[in-house]
Parts: sequence; C-alpha cells; structure tokens
Amino acid sequence: MPEEPSASDPSTPPFKDDGEPIVCTTTTWYSKRMGLMTAMLFAFGCWFLYDALVGYPKKAEVYKEHLEIVELEEKYAELKKEGNLAAYAEFAADRGASPEEPPTWRSIAAERGIDLDLDKTDEDDITEQKYWAGGAFLIALIIGGVFLFNRGKKISADANSFTTPGGTTIPFDSVFRIDKRKWKYKGLAYAHYTDPSGKKQRAPLDDLKYGGTDKILDRLLANFSGELIDRVEDEEDAPAEDGEKAAS
Repeated sequence: MPEEPSASDPSTPPFKDDGEPIVCTTTTWYSKRMGLMTAMLFAFGCWFLYDALVGYPKKAEVYKEHLEIVELEEKYAELKKEGNLAAYAEFAADRGASPEEPPTWRSIAAERGIDLDLDKTDEDDITEQKYWAGGAFLIALIIGGVFLFNRGKKISADANSFTTPGGTTIPFDSVFRIDKRKWKYKGLAYAHYTDPSGKKQRAPLDDLKYGGTDKILDRLLANFSGELIDRVEDEEDAPAEDGEKAAS
C-alpha cells in the first residue's frame, strides 16, 4: 500500500494567495489506494469462490473416502480377530466394497501423495467459503462504488468561501472553529461553522483525498478569527458538539 504523503512537507514553498479560485480534485494517491483495495478484495473473493467451488469439494471428497476406508480397516480388524470374516463380507457388500481385506489408508495416501492426517472438510466448510467470497465481493463493490462516486468530485474556494465536494458553500465568516489535530500526519482538518438556519455543522478538509486543500485551509485561516485547535500528541479528536452535523 502506498505510503501516505505528509500534509506538511517542509520542502513545499509557501503558498502565495492571489485571491483566484482554487479547485482541488481527487489525488493520484487516493485513486491508487482505493483501486488497490478494490482489486485486493476482488482477488480474495475469487480465491474464496475457487475454494468453495473446486478446492474444498475435492478436499471433502478425499476426507469422505478417508473415513470410509478407515471404517473398513477397523471393521476388518475387529471381525478378523473374532474369526467372523463372513460378517465382514456382508458389511463390505452393504457399502459397495470388496469382501477381501481392504487396503490401508496409509498405503493409499502414500500412493497418491496425500497427507495421512486430513483436516475435517464437509458441506459446512464449503458454505463458509461461499460466505467469505460473497463478503469480499460485496466490500469490493462498496469500495469501488465509493471510489467511482468520488472520482469526479472536488473541493473549491473563492475569495470569501469554500465549497465542499457535496456542493455545500461555506462562507469563511461562518466558521467559528478549525480543528487541525490530524493535519500534520493525515492531512485532515475540520471547519466548524454555522449554517444559514443557525445550526452548527462540520466540514472536513482532506488534503490526501483532494490535492491542494492546504491552499484552501491557508486562505480560510487568513480570513478566520475564531477558535483554532492545533495538534496535541496522543490526543483523540474532539467529538462534534451536540447538534453538530458533518457537511459532505
């Protein structure tokens, strides 16, 4: 998985804000990350599906044969000890086997290159693999869908406001708090603002997902006079205030 780029690269020259519109689209890092996750989960789904349709049925067949042969071995040894091989012949006939002394599982396993100790494999194991395959395909579909849904989205800003990927325009002067605690290592900040109805909302500024969001944050900070929460070591993000919702 690609390494997350740092949101505060000291080699990046300072941003000179000329007041022109800023448009930030999804980054290559985000696209590769989502694409890789989708591909990996799809591959896992194919692997589990193969096991469910081919691999595990073969294992189950071998395990069933193993049980049948071991049963014949044990019954033959028991009845031979009792001197009643006629009973064994009847027992074997009921199972479609030869009335002669049965081959041992050890000899059959050696001939076929099969392990002597087999893991129990039955229909429940096959069904479980189908569930795993379905789950992997479903998660791959969800992640792929989210990726395609966000692919054409953007975050933008003009001289007085910024617009979220969901289309919500937030005036700079409506922002009363900026939380930058995740900015240094994750490129993620939150702008807490008051919407036109008076409700408190929260909008993420994600520089790893939308390249260039740092310029929007710089412009917002230059037009901001509220509460700034910066990063504190080992401190968790503060939860949204009561009644505060996240803007998309």
